[in-house]
Formats: sequence, structure tokens, C-alpha cells
Amino acid sequence: MRTAPFNWLEFETEFEQTQHIQFTPVPRLRARRRGWSEGRQRAFIFALSRCGSIARSARAVGMSPRSAYALLDAPGADSFAEAWDQAIDEGTERVRADALQRALGGAFVPVWRRGKLVRVEHRQSDALAIALLNGQSKDIDDYRRTAVSRRKLRQDFAEMDR
Repeated sequence: MRTAPFNWLEFETEFEQTQHIQFTPVPRLRARRRGWSEGRQRAFIFALSRCGSIARSARAVGMSPRSAYALLDAPGADSFAEAWDQAIDEGTERVRADALQRALGGAFVPVWRRGKLVRVEHRQSDALAIALLNGQSKDIDDYRRTAVSRRKLRQDFAEMDR
């Protein structure tokens, strides 16, 4: 399944001005031109904090989601895992807030007929508002394992194999 690309134009100046989630990048054995450099790791965490999607964030920095998970399991990624969890929480809250704003405030939707733009309508989505406000917990830890706990579990399994 492909995801929509992350729109860097919205956040480019914000990324250049701030590094709001502080972490120690994962040390790499070799510096590769297309690998997970320190800059790519920081850009990935920033994108993750804005969209909440690992696939979109990884593709935004030119990497695959699989390689992002492999980086998470690499030695010395403890600080990166904590930043990952914080970024996921921020990104999820941002997406939730944007969806609620669209649901309550509405959005402009183009209406096409026979390939031509007829008009632009302003629509509100009651179904989206109900889905967002249905009483689910806002704490993401209730329904997913954190990157830190996932990393700890993998390390425990690796020790058992020795």
C-alpha cells in the first residue's frame, strides 16, 4: 500500500529553524551516500512528528519504512527510540486535531462534472466528528507498543538466542 507523500513545503522553514525533539542519532558503521545519516535521522523524526506516519516520514527522507524499523533495532538506538515515540505521539495528536478542525469547520471540496470544475462547495463532516469524539482514549499507548518497548523485546530475544 502506497501512502501520499509528505509535503515538505509546509514545514521546511520550521525544520531549518528548530530541533524540538532532542536525541542522539544512531551511530552508523559506515557513512553511506544513501544511508541513514545524522541529518536524515533528524529529518525523519521531524517528519514523523508532523504526520504521525512512519511510511510517509521514511519516504519523505528518501528511505523505506523497513529500513526505518531496522535503524530502530540497531545498536545504540535508545535515544532514537525515545524520540520516535515522542514524535509518533505529537504526529498523531496533530493529525487528530487537523481532522477535528476539518470535521467541525468544514472543508472546501471541488465538484466536477464531465471533466470540468462546476463549483466549490463548503462541506462539514458529521461522520468524521462523531468518529473522532466517540470516547476513545487519547493515549496512544493504549493500543500500540512503543518503540522503546519493541526495542527492549528484540534485545531480550537476541540475548536468549546466545
